Amino acid sequence: ATIQFARLKQHVWHYVVWYGSVTIVATMVGQHLCDIYVRKHKRYSLITLAICGVLLASLSALLFIGIGQVIEDLYMGRQMWFALERLCNKNSMGILAVDVAPADSWPSDLPRWRERR
Repeated sequence: ATIQFARLKQHVWHYVVWYGSVTIVATMVGQHLCDIYVRKHKRYSLITLAICGVLLASLSALLFIGIGQVIEDLYMGRQMWFALERLCNKNSMGILAVDVAPADSWPSDLPRWRERR
């Protein structure tokens, strides 16, 4: 995303400066604290445990977001499977057919399927 914003010249510079400085300071403080811990205790296990913690947090966050996205796609009726009809698009010049899903899950002027029964 950062490269896309840079290519489009859409950076919000006060955000760039703020988050960049927070990241640099946090990295320097973290490295200094880990260096102090390793020199004092002669153990590298805290660093390994910290790396494992970051990886576990990333895994759980991506899993949570991915499951939420799949649930939203199912609710919105988006196609979730591979289809040759989308790959071999004979109706236009492109290779892939573009599916456009509505912004709302169901138009407000149409009755729902359960209400029609």
